[in-house]
Amino acid sequence: MDFTVFGIHIFFSWRYLVFVWELMAAELMFLFFFKKRSLFLLRLAGAVVLLCLYRVVFQSLERPLIGALTPLLGEMGSRSLCNLLLYLSLLVLSIFCMKIPFSAPLGMITAACTAGYATIHISYKLYDILRAALPVSEWVSDPVQARFLLEIPCIAVTYILVWIIFARQGRKYAETPGDPMLRFIAAAIVVFGIGINCLSVDFGPRDLMRTVSDSLYGMTSSVFALIIQYYIYSRQIDRSEMDLTRALMREQSKQYESWKAALGSINEKYHDLRHELNTLKAASDNPASTESYRRIVEMVDESFSIIHTGNEMLDVLLTQKMRECETNKIMFTCTADGDALDRNSDTELFSLFVNALDNAIAASRSIPDEGKRIISLNIRRLGGFVDIHLQNYYGSTIEMVNGLPVSTQEPEGHGYGMKSMKKIAEQLGGTMSVHLEDGLFHLQFVIPG
Repeated sequence: MDFTVFGIHIFFSWRYLVFVWELMAAELMFLFFFKKRSLFLLRLAGAVVLLCLYRVVFQSLERPLIGALTPLLGEMGSRSLCNLLLYLSLLVLSIFCMKIPFSAPLGMITAACTAGYATIHISYKLYDILRAALPVSEWVSDPVQARFLLEIPCIAVTYILVWIIFARQGRKYAETPGDPMLRFIAAAIVVFGIGINCLSVDFGPRDLMRTVSDSLYGMTSSVFALIIQYYIYSRQIDRSEMDLTRALMREQSKQYESWKAALGSINEKYHDLRHELNTLKAASDNPASTESYRRIVEMVDESFSIIHTGNEMLDVLLTQKMRECETNKIMFTCTADGDALDRNSDTELFSLFVNALDNAIAASRSIPDEGKRIISLNIRRLGGFVDIHLQNYYGSTIEMVNGLPVSTQEPEGHGYGMKSMKKIAEQLGGTMSVHLEDGLFHLQFVIPG
């Protein structure tokens, strides 16, 4: 289909747009978990239209551009340069177009679009290998039908494998900005791979072995780019999170020692005060002082009350948190078999309980109805395991993302420390689970006991 617009002769064919659609599908796999803007589908449609228009306009300008460059580079060199400009400019334009429907930093969108471009490059190189190795022309006489007979299965297989191996791991990547150096290396590998491949295809002999070797090189470089972006970066994130968890545990260990020393000092003062009261009672002959003594002892016992579970770490922690709950008018009930935790590390358990109880107290404190400011903790032995169940009411809306809660109203709510607690539970050889039911937040750990 040919027509003229503003003096520009447009050559249009639907086949020009096939690559754009394939590229958009590949990029959307990696952008799937990114935050979407309002009117997402409308914005995405606009981005697709922009890319399609650019593809048609570029194709129409290609002939005069080749004609202008031919005296300098020759016809083959001009065509090769135009092809390279087309594919690289489509990549760059698609990056900016994807900023329209997706709300993410440009660097993160660049990484996702580059990964999509690497994916489509893998599928095309697989197609080249099969086209050179199989007698498709003998099976189907129509060249267009022959192309789609191979191209569609290659794209489908490649996209499915890339989704399973790489793209579906992208939730973590979408939530955390990538390493700029890794993004640059991955993009450079894809760009240079495309450039070298264009030169090889346009200027080299196209026998079977050359086609297979060039295609394998292109596929390898693209796969390597994906590995850099997703596997190496994912391991960096895991290491960073582990280092952060360890640093947090070290700080909490110091906190535990401080609480333990303070509780020991309070316990000593309690025994000294009881001793002084007993001495005063024994020295008094006034019967009226007996009732006063009883009331004073009750107030002292209440003020210096300490939870006893059979586990020193748990006693220190729960006593501290019980007083914090009293200050915030929160009812805290606890049934705990402290002996069941003796086989586990105090440092890791302390971090686990501190994060869990801090979240529960923060959520309870935000509830206007004081009758629902209730936290319940139950620790019991079940066979060779310890079941730890914490529950409390919550007031704000909680969204579950990837099995973990994220508070939409309170950034310091239940979302805080959840990843850390999950990693600690796994380090202890156990599991962590969360579920919401009738306004109650249930947090459960099952660890070896």
